[in-house]
Amino acid sequence: MKGLIFYRILTVLVNTISFFLALSLLSGLPVIISQPAFAIPFFMMLCIVLYAWFANIFLKKVLLKNETITKKTKDFIQVNAIVSFILCLLIITSGSMLLSDPKPYFDALSEMTNGKATDQMAITQLWVFIFIFLALAIHIIWTYLLMRKRADFFKD
Repeated sequence: MKGLIFYRILTVLVNTISFFLALSLLSGLPVIISQPAFAIPFFMMLCIVLYAWFANIFLKKVLLKNETITKKTKDFIQVNAIVSFILCLLIITSGSMLLSDPKPYFDALSEMTNGKATDQMAITQLWVFIFIFLALAIHIIWTYLLMRKRADFFKD
């Protein structure tokens, strides 16, 4: 288990972020009901929460206790990981594009906030988002590799 110390630290980070994301999704539920256009981003973020939940089950049962889990849990991990990974790619690419040429973003941001938002604050937020979603993407890839290595722990 010494080799998995970084995976466990990354899991704590992913679970903490998904916890706060779950709280924000619960508070945003009335918006989803009233505005169906927000349903796709809502469900993509919900997939992050579900991925973190099932990846945590995989960590606790398979990696730490060497117990078997159902193939249904593996399927839940895989489906939610695919959607979460797509969202990670979207956020990382769009965030790095915004960081490469931030002037239009800053102009729109200052127009929306009446000049109250600072450029440094926006850059810091972009870096935080890129870091969070990069950590999530690394966690997803690492979980896939571990699931392949421990394929005999998944039973019907």
